[in-house]
Amino acid sequence: NLIEGRVVLSLENGSSLTVNTGDTVFVAQGAPCKWTSTGYVRKFYAVT
Repeated sequence: NLIEGRVVLSLENGSSLTVNTGDTVFVAQGAPCKWTSTGYVRKFYAVT
């Protein structure tokens, strides 16, 4: 869950997903992706 800020998840296939404040996203373990932010980010995450 993104508490504050904005990030872009870039996927291996060239697509991207913008995650904004209040959004929740699931990334599977081992998923090839890159996380980019240009400002302050506050997040909550859990590993299950």
